[in-house]
Amino acid sequence: MKAKLHISPLFFGITGFYILADGTIYIVYIILSALLHEAAHIWMIKRSGEGVKSIDMKPFGVNIILKEDHILSYKREILISLAGPLVNLAVATIFLLINKFIYYSEAGMFISLINFALAGVNMLPIYQLDGGRIIKNLLLMKLEPSTADKICFLISIACLTPILYIGGILLYKTGHNFSLLIIGFYLLICLVIKSN
Repeated sequence: MKAKLHISPLFFGITGFYILADGTIYIVYIILSALLHEAAHIWMIKRSGEGVKSIDMKPFGVNIILKEDHILSYKREILISLAGPLVNLAVATIFLLINKFIYYSEAGMFISLINFALAGVNMLPIYQLDGGRIIKNLLLMKLEPSTADKICFLISIACLTPILYIGGILLYKTGHNFSLLIIGFYLLICLVIKSN
């Protein structure tokens, strides 16, 4: 049985807003890079012999639901979490090398930068992101689940605080750059919902 794909209407709304607000093709490069990131997670899940029940595309990420009878080991969870950022690093490096040694293009440089950024942001130790999932699974190897959850929550809050602060400063200084603030609040809301 194939995985079901659910796409949130909010995904289309926010993507459409960014396309209209930006007026360039760069949002397409961002979406393609993010989809490649998620495809790497799915590939690693399948490579681990696991089944995917559904894929839920949301405005700021994708939720991959495994089939009910599949339980992953902590090591497999870590490998799956690493797959997305590693693919982004590979794409970023390839485009950087092409731009440096073969042919320079602004679009190629943007693709390189956005993939480095996606890898970096996703490796932040915030629980909803890949880095947070890695930290949690590493902690679960040594600690009780409730203790690991508390530590992950505290690490996530410690990382989200400067993101929200910098996002607020960016909005104040530019008067219009609110992306970091929205992402920070989205991650904070997801974290609070998950902890409850």
